[in-house]
Amino acid sequence: MLTKDHVEAIVRKLNAVMISGRKHDIAAIKYNGQAVAQFGIRRGSRRD
Repeated sequence: MLTKDHVEAIVRKLNAVMISGRKHDIAAIKYNGQAVAQFGIRRGSRRD
């Protein structure tokens, strides 16, 4: 299972932009200034 730490490392490696939402954070991957993919990150993801 991926933890929030794993997801944050993936976001850094992909140079994704974090967008804070009400229920989930969104990581958007952009190419030439245009969003090409995105994925949600649950706030309740355990670190341990």
